[in-house]
Amino acid sequence: MRRALFSAILLLLCVPAFAQVNIAWAHGAISQGPVDAKARAARAAAIVGAPDSRTAGASASNFLYVFWFNFFKSKPTTAIPYTCLGDLGMTDQDLHDYDIIAFEGNSRATKGWESSLWFVTDTVHAAAGSFSGDTCDPNKQHQCVNASPSSPLKFKSGTVTKEKFAQCFNLDLANWPEKYLHASWVLIDVPAETGVDVDSKDFRLWVSGAQIGSNRTPDPDAFGVIRHQ
Repeated sequence: MRRALFSAILLLLCVPAFAQVNIAWAHGAISQGPVDAKARAARAAAIVGAPDSRTAGASASNFLYVFWFNFFKSKPTTAIPYTCLGDLGMTDQDLHDYDIIAFEGNSRATKGWESSLWFVTDTVHAAAGSFSGDTCDPNKQHQCVNASPSSPLKFKSGTVTKEKFAQCFNLDLANWPEKYLHASWVLIDVPAETGVDVDSKDFRLWVSGAQIGSNRTPDPDAFGVIRHQ
């Protein structure tokens, strides 16, 4: 009995502290594309805040402009248990190495976020990059990392079932669009050498679909800046 108790205490001491990551979700968005003003407003509202099962499509001719990640710093950010994001395929090192996190609805189990172009700025410096899950190894789930030598932005992406996604963010699957059987996530690293300050109140980003591969029209649900404490 004493040996068992000692083993249990030793196990507890060896288990890492329960980690959390703070995410500052976007408080503002603008949708652009060939749709009427009311539809654009609805699409913009769908990508504001934490994941809520509402999505807004993007394509090569239809982009989303997302901002006010840090503008309202008096408002609390959302604390997400690391075990939740771990279930989605991210690691503690990922959350340390990357600056931006985003989610989208996906109709099939692709290798990650659909092909897209990204532009980030703090209104002083800027950087851009492209991502395509079609170039990833289908045998390495959650190992989808871009290898573009011309892009300063670095990406990592993966896809999970809608059940895992809903459990992580406490979503009611009844509100999850029927066509989406999965959810994809993407992490973006904005290297220090770009000069872009992701913690600036003026930080914002643009994202559109890209004509790369067969999966080129992402359906974003939420965008956030990872707060590195």
